[in-house]
Amino acid sequence: MNICNFSSLATASAILFGESPTRILELYEDTRATYQDRAIWKELHTRILELYTRDTRLYDTRATYQDTRAIAYYYQDTRAITRILELHTRKLYTRILELHTRILGGYIRGILQLHRILELYTRILAIYEDTRATYQDTRATYQDTRAIARYYYQDTRAIYEDTRAIPGY
Repeated sequence: MNICNFSSLATASAILFGESPTRILELYEDTRATYQDRAIWKELHTRILELYTRDTRLYDTRATYQDTRAIAYYYQDTRAITRILELHTRKLYTRILELHTRILGGYIRGILQLHRILELYTRILAIYEDTRATYQDTRATYQDTRAIARYYYQDTRAIYEDTRAIPGY
């Protein structure tokens, strides 16, 4: 794992778990050094076993046993640190996934609200179009009524003029 990638992971872990990024990086460096040292410890263990098989004196046997035991404890410590880092990483990934889910849920709610707004806008637009059509119909009716009134007014005036022209009326 590249330290640059782990640095952002350490910062995110620090934010979520309340630990400093420096402490997370120290744990990472310790674990990485432990993994690198395993090869050296394995070689040391092999040499100790070789000494044990060559030299059967009690002192060498006891020292070899103690060294082997120390190596076993060191290995257990390494496994414990690795397990802690794995748990922290799982918690971090779980938390990031939860946050992404919440953000995605917010986007979905926003899209649904936008959809509702668009439906309302469509309804308002339909009402506007209906109102506009009603206005145009009313205006046409008004103009028709006005034309009819002019026609009847002119007819009535013509009748009146004709009636005035009749003698004795």
